[in-house]
Amino acid sequence: MREINFRSSNKKFTSGYLITVLVTGIILLSPFENSLAQSGRSDVLEELIVHIDSALSQKADYVRMANEKADIRDLDSLFDHRNFATGYQYPSTNMLENKRQRTRNDWGVNLQAGYMQNFDQGVFDSEGIFYNSRYQLGIKWDVLSNGWQENQLKSKQLQREIKIERIRDREANIEQSYQVLREQLLSLFRQEQQKIKKRYKELLTIKKNELKTLYDLGYKSWDEVLEISSELSETDMVLNSEIKLDSLEGRWRLDKNESLPVLSVDYEKLREEAAYKPLRDKADSLRLKNTEDEYRRWRDISLSANVNYNYYDRSGQQLPITNAQDREYFSLAVNLSVPLTVFKEGNKEYKEAQYQEIAYENKRQDFSENNMIRKHFREYQELKNKYASTYYRYQRQLQRIQLKQTNQQKGSQEYDASELLNLYLSQIEAIWQLTQTKEKIYDKLISLE
Repeated sequence: MREINFRSSNKKFTSGYLITVLVTGIILLSPFENSLAQSGRSDVLEELIVHIDSALSQKADYVRMANEKADIRDLDSLFDHRNFATGYQYPSTNMLENKRQRTRNDWGVNLQAGYMQNFDQGVFDSEGIFYNSRYQLGIKWDVLSNGWQENQLKSKQLQREIKIERIRDREANIEQSYQVLREQLLSLFRQEQQKIKKRYKELLTIKKNELKTLYDLGYKSWDEVLEISSELSETDMVLNSEIKLDSLEGRWRLDKNESLPVLSVDYEKLREEAAYKPLRDKADSLRLKNTEDEYRRWRDISLSANVNYNYYDRSGQQLPITNAQDREYFSLAVNLSVPLTVFKEGNKEYKEAQYQEIAYENKRQDFSENNMIRKHFREYQELKNKYASTYYRYQRQLQRIQLKQTNQQKGSQEYDASELLNLYLSQIEAIWQLTQTKEKIYDKLISLE
């Protein structure tokens, strides 16, 4: 073995002995260094646990939903379409009203004027006088067809058309009102969902800090940190992309501690109410009455009276009659025209044909509506079942959270802050799904109205 000489001493050490001493020192110092490292990690972990406990205590209300209570009178007010009137007036009735007024005021009286000029001497009359020009002024009164009675009947028909148009406008306004209600409810749910997303973001931030700290201590992988960071970024993007919609403030809103309940729908009663259509029946009755008036027999009969003032301008005479003068006189004429078709029975069939056509249209409409109601009701029930399943998960997690919170207060060894944080995150996800499902439930409920 090689010998190493030192100036400060005459002692001799072999290299093997030196290595032995160094290894022994390292072995003796290693437990001390590990103890310091473990002590530092424990302090960081303890500080992390305290931070999570404090944050979860402040956000304990995040895992509870608002009470699903609402007075049925409030819900009746919510679905009252008059509270969401669009205020839009259709101009079609105004046009019909103007036409009706003009038709009713038309008595079928016409002023007639005529002038005739002869360029060559024609046939002399019995007195041997030739009249070069003729003037005529008179009044013609059409009484039946295209006249006074015809216009009065048309005025009544236009009045019925106005009522029919107003019924259609009312139904269209109801549909638009429900569309406004749908948008207002969407705004209400989106505001609630945005609040839930903000809470979710806060809890994700706490989770990210936890994973980052545990990664620094060597307990977690970087992939786990990246995964939670990606979810946090996605949540933040959703919050920033939310469109601000008009709220229900000033029209209808719930107390902050309440939320819209999930309602049960009676399918048979819904079908009965859908079959009850007083507005449509009234419109059909008006249409049939108009058809009946349209094909009245006397409307083909023409009756008119004429009163005319006639003036003949004398231009020459054949015989030497010195007292010949220009002639003027009044004339009265009555004209009656009756078409042969008025004696046929075909006019009675128009109303029956119109009745059958209306009945067929209504049958097709009812069939289509019943299919739509059945479809919406089935989807409504499926959404209710989905909501119930998610709500059951929410209740189970709430019980687990309450148990963890109790262990936290008692200082139990079974308490795990990280596990409680994960339960908070899972509970927020459940509340988010419940709100989304309820939004779809109320959208279907409006469709069933």
